[in-house]
Amino acid sequence: MLGNITYSGPPTINKFVVNSVKLCNSAYLEGPYSYIIVQFTFTRNLMGSLLNDFLPFLICSIIGHTTIYYDKFEVALTTNLSLLLVLVTL
Repeated sequence: MLGNITYSGPPTINKFVVNSVKLCNSAYLEGPYSYIIVQFTFTRNLMGSLLNDFLPFLICSIIGHTTIYYDKFEVALTTNLSLLLVLVTL
C-alpha cells in the first residue's frame, strides 16, 4: 500500500454521493513523471431517480392510455400531444 488518503471535498456532487476513496497499490513511472492511481466510487440516490424520472413518466403514461377510452377524438389527440411534449422535456 502506498499510504492513506482522505477525501475532504463535499460528500455530494450533483446527483452523486462519494461512497469510497481508495489508493491503488501500483504507481506508474514514465520518463520524468510518476503517476499514482486513486479510485473514487460514486453512488446515486435511488429515491431521487424514482421521484424525478420514473414517477412523472408513469403518471403521464397512465393519463395518455386512459384517453383511448374517450368518445371525443379531439380530446384524446390534444391530451396525447400535450403529454408527448411534457415527456420530451423531462
